[in-house]
Amino acid sequence: MRNILTLFVSLFFSVTVVSQTVPNAGFENWENFGTYENPVSWSTPNPFTALASVVVVSKSEDAVSGNFSAKLETKMLFGGFASPGLITLANFFADILTGDFSITGGIALQDKPVKLKGYYKYSSVIEDSAFVQAYNFKYTGDQQRDTIGMAVWYGQATETWTYFEAPFSYESSEIPDTLNIIIMSTGSSVFIPGAIMLVDSLSLELETGINIPLMPESGFSHYPNPATDELNLQSPVYLENAMVTIVSADGRVLLSENWTGTQKTIQLNNIKPGHYSFRIVQNNRLLESRKFLVR
Repeated sequence: MRNILTLFVSLFFSVTVVSQTVPNAGFENWENFGTYENPVSWSTPNPFTALASVVVVSKSEDAVSGNFSAKLETKMLFGGFASPGLITLANFFADILTGDFSITGGIALQDKPVKLKGYYKYSSVIEDSAFVQAYNFKYTGDQQRDTIGMAVWYGQATETWTYFEAPFSYESSEIPDTLNIIIMSTGSSVFIPGAIMLVDSLSLELETGINIPLMPESGFSHYPNPATDELNLQSPVYLENAMVTIVSADGRVLLSENWTGTQKTIQLNNIKPGHYSFRIVQNNRLLESRKFLVR
């Protein structure tokens, strides 16, 4: 987990603005996994750090609005490794023995945000800072991706809830199909235990006046979740030569199948228990991207 700068470097108006809600933006909804909780719609290092009896993201009753916020803490694991508190809308995978981690994927969004906004508190150590990054990209036909835009923000220590905003910059005129947000308790390449960040009330400011939800009610459904032997998918419209891809938490494509029709069943016999996501793509357009659990 020490190569954070390498990881993030590699990720790459005349408008009427509207504010859009990020999924579970107020961190009111949490899933209980026994030894830890994760905010719904977000991934964290908790499934991996919990193996060392450490939780780096937790639910806090100190909130700028609503009942809860997300509390991100940089903590020591073992063997000299530390983990930041981290939340992301993508898939997160870590190897706590080597300290390596990866963040892959995101959520469906075909629009160009102007800003990512929210509120935070931060207790730093030495000269550390809070860290927020958002970026959007477009999947190409060969499963690669082109980065369209990016927003980066560093926050200093504050004992009171403080507003922040991270403006996007764009280097392409292409329309993205996927968005990710990463928020961490450290902005340093060296993770020093003790930094604590609380975050709440996130939103996106879009560059058009068209009201396009971040997590639109697309009509797609999947069940059961958690899944065991199979995953059933339901489309609200008839699909022609669509592609369903199952992706592991570390970004590996485990299987891809064609989908024509309104219903599809994916066999999970060779899929080990864990966190996964599926993507539905038709004509190089991302129709849906969701997380699910296999037990």
